[in-house]
Amino acid sequence: MSGLDRYRRLLGVLFSLLLVTSLMSLTVRERERITVLEQAILEALAPLQTLANNTVVRVEGFFRGLAEMRVVYQENLELRDQVGKLKASGIRLQELEQENKRLRALLGFIERGSDFRPIPARVIGRDPSNFFSTILLDKGSRNGVSKDLPVVTGQGLAGRVIAVSPTTSRVRLITDPASAVGARLQSSRFEGVVEGTVGTRGELQLIHLSQDAKVVTGEIVITSGLGGIFPSGIGIGSVKGSFVTRRGLERVALVEPFVDFQRIEEVMVMAAAAGPTGEEQ
Repeated sequence: MSGLDRYRRLLGVLFSLLLVTSLMSLTVRERERITVLEQAILEALAPLQTLANNTVVRVEGFFRGLAEMRVVYQENLELRDQVGKLKASGIRLQELEQENKRLRALLGFIERGSDFRPIPARVIGRDPSNFFSTILLDKGSRNGVSKDLPVVTGQGLAGRVIAVSPTTSRVRLITDPASAVGARLQSSRFEGVVEGTVGTRGELQLIHLSQDAKVVTGEIVITSGLGGIFPSGIGIGSVKGSFVTRRGLERVALVEPFVDFQRIEEVMVMAAAAGPTGEEQ
């Protein structure tokens, strides 16, 4: 006999005793006195009646508890859904705030120079073989992008366009060892070339400085305008040290770029501004 069968049989016995006791109680109400036998039966069955009543109360409580648990479970699911929606909304709001800051920085950069027509673009891909070499933008020749146009962020120079399709363009970052940017020290005005370095994570070096060039840590490095691709005055980075080459012919400055190339998301392509006749200068 299983535990469930024994439980059902016990409930049957208790129910029968409860029924007998109830019938006896009804007959006693019609009489002023009860017999000795009835009194003995009532006293003997009193504990069983109490047990039966307690069992009924517990069973009712059990099923009531199940119903309440279903309600609580449903409410818990609804609350979790609401929390999930609120969390998603909060994440989206933070993303919009961060994007707004970046776009404001880009807007501020654009307002500093009116000789170019800015083309806003988003980064949609990176070179998997070298994280700091090239990026892919969502704007192409249909949007006015052409080869060799400078690309900037709100922090400073990012690179130049090296390939264009109708809807996309590829940009070589200034951290690529193949990149070369005419640059100068903003304070001392010494000029050189900024290039990427092999085997580093986004570091730059300013080469071709004269041996006696005064290089001060923290000095700003900007574009010189030489070479005809990058306009002068765009921020590149700050000096974090320098050394003289082994041959002693020139000094090299190590430069920390202003742009965080690991987190670049939006850029501006600097196209030539339209002239008075509507043609690009």
